[in-house]
Amino acid sequence: MDHGRVVAAGSPSELKRGVAGDVIGIGVDPAHAARAAALLSNVPGVCSTEVAGGKVKLHVEAGEKTLPVLLPRLVEAGIPIARVEMTRPSLDEVFLKTTGMP
Repeated sequence: MDHGRVVAAGSPSELKRGVAGDVIGIGVDPAHAARAAALLSNVPGVCSTEVAGGKVKLHVEAGEKTLPVLLPRLVEAGIPIARVEMTRPSLDEVFLKTTGMP
């Protein structure tokens, strides 16, 4: 609801998937981060990639389907993985994106 108007409907999981997807963060040596992002950017389900220091941040459609594909690609390329995290958007993030609020 936004100003008394329904802007989206569905279960929390459906709203989160439909609006924002998941975010996967993969920690690598900063010297390998750009190469890792380039390697992973063409994986099906990856919408966008960002690099910040030694972290590659991937916005993906469905993390549970995409994550098992990402890690073997890095291992095969000889890029050591320091950490992995996956987050789903909060309902607050869904609301802000759906209503166009900053």
